[in-house]
Amino acid sequence: MFFMRKKQSKAQDIVWDFENVVGVGRGFKHIRGQNAGKLSTIVLVKEKIPAKKLGRDQIIPK
Repeated sequence: MFFMRKKQSKAQDIVWDFENVVGVGRGFKHIRGQNAGKLSTIVLVKEKIPAKKLGRDQIIPK
């Protein structure tokens, strides 16, 4: 569990540097509105922008 927290903390630190990010937390992943039952890092953005319109350094990994 400690490893997961450390990994999550590192991921949160990285995404806070992204221009569009307004929040980061922990929650369950949803796919097409359905709970996938997998605990994930949740990233909140001001506006969802298609990946093709972002620079490579601004794309949040899945």
